[in-house]
Amino acid sequence: MNDNVSIKKPPIKEAFTIDVEYEKWHKERIQLSTKQMLAFKYLTDNKTKTLVYWGAWWGWKTVLWAFWIVSQAFAIPWSHWIVCRALKTTLRDSTLLSFFKVMWEMWITDKSYHWDKQAMTMTFSNWSIVWFRWLEYEPSDPMFEKRLQGLEITWWWIDEATEVPEVAYSTIHFTRTRHMVDVIWIPKMLLTCNPNRTSYIYSMFYKPFTTWTLLPEHKFIKALPHDNPWLDATYIDWMLHNPNKVSVQRMYYGNWEYDDSPALLFDYTLLNRMYNWDSEEICDTYYLAIDPARKGRDKTVIWVWKGYELIDILEWVHCPKIYESFPLKYTEMMIKDLKRKYSIPNTCMSIDSDWVGWGLADMFPWSINIINNASAIQPKRVKDNLDKYNYANLKTQLYFKLQELASQDVIKIKTDKSKQDIEEELGIVAQKDIDKDGKIQLESKKDMKAIIWRSPDFADMLAYRMIFELKTRRKVETFIL
Repeated sequence: MNDNVSIKKPPIKEAFTIDVEYEKWHKERIQLSTKQMLAFKYLTDNKTKTLVYWGAWWGWKTVLWAFWIVSQAFAIPWSHWIVCRALKTTLRDSTLLSFFKVMWEMWITDKSYHWDKQAMTMTFSNWSIVWFRWLEYEPSDPMFEKRLQGLEITWWWIDEATEVPEVAYSTIHFTRTRHMVDVIWIPKMLLTCNPNRTSYIYSMFYKPFTTWTLLPEHKFIKALPHDNPWLDATYIDWMLHNPNKVSVQRMYYGNWEYDDSPALLFDYTLLNRMYNWDSEEICDTYYLAIDPARKGRDKTVIWVWKGYELIDILEWVHCPKIYESFPLKYTEMMIKDLKRKYSIPNTCMSIDSDWVGWGLADMFPWSINIINNASAIQPKRVKDNLDKYNYANLKTQLYFKLQELASQDVIKIKTDKSKQDIEEELGIVAQKDIDKDGKIQLESKKDMKAIIWRSPDFADMLAYRMIFELKTRRKVETFIL
């Protein structure tokens, strides 16, 4: 593109006449599908603030955003736009190339804009500006403030939004300015992506959309390959015969519940198998896993196991009024009732003993007390380092043991209580730096909270059951996680 073109400031009325050319662009060169036309309607109304346009391969997501930005940037003089993607390389080699391609199809030449390759900005002849920014995590700018704050942006577009960190989205959300909105429209944000159940898009937009709780100012549009009337049937047939069934579910059918990341410990199929109730556990040993709490919004949770089967979940935030001053006393009473009902000895109880858990553990001698941070449990006879388990900590070891038994169809969850929470939390448990050598470790709880907006306590409770499989009873049953 011509980097030396001079820009002349046009009259306002001349710039706005290009808006009339929309019908000509659509009919002669840019063919929009029904889903794209609906999305364009949301992007130009006075109600919608955020639009998530998601789909699979060849859902024509790129054509939509490029046409929206180019047509409206010409129609609105001095408007400010920004295009974001996670990596600089994909922003340059994929997103930007698609942008130029759509401009060419709209008969827009380099005489109508100035492209600054160094600053990665495009300035149109009516002084509308489009910034291109990558949102990869950088230690020097962890909150993305240096790259985003200070720009007077009213219209945002994030390409492959599921790849962008949640903290970047939050910064964008709170730094959107009202540049020109007093004259034109409300601030707009367009998010395009493919299905990914481990991203914040899943919890913030997809789940509310499926449960009819999505906010009125948010819109969610599903665009799949068969919604593209110009896609060749041969290519669709090739996609359907992909040997990777997970890819077919995600990238053709747009199923958010599937994920093919090799780092994930529990995929969609494995989670479904854990809820398969066909088999019956032949075991008379019952276990309790307990996560106690005192006052506030934290929940006390008790899980009842029959062998490898989770048969019941008890949880509460507020205990009866008579026990308000002594919440641990109420928890002790509930545990004793369960112990009598299922004949559970103290040695078959595991208690999360952080904070208030220590007080509860003192009430049940010989129970297993689990505390945060420690090394993995090693085999009894270790000759050298080659015989040691390479887990970074005990918590990682427990999760991998849970995954091992679940893959063997041993672990069964025979209750529907908190099913959605359990599936969401297990679905984001992933190994950290899977392609690097060193200790095997999981993604941090902080990263998991960024995805589901809560601590993965239910998943932890499942993992705590595995402590009985890893260690022969000691006289002092205290393990540090």
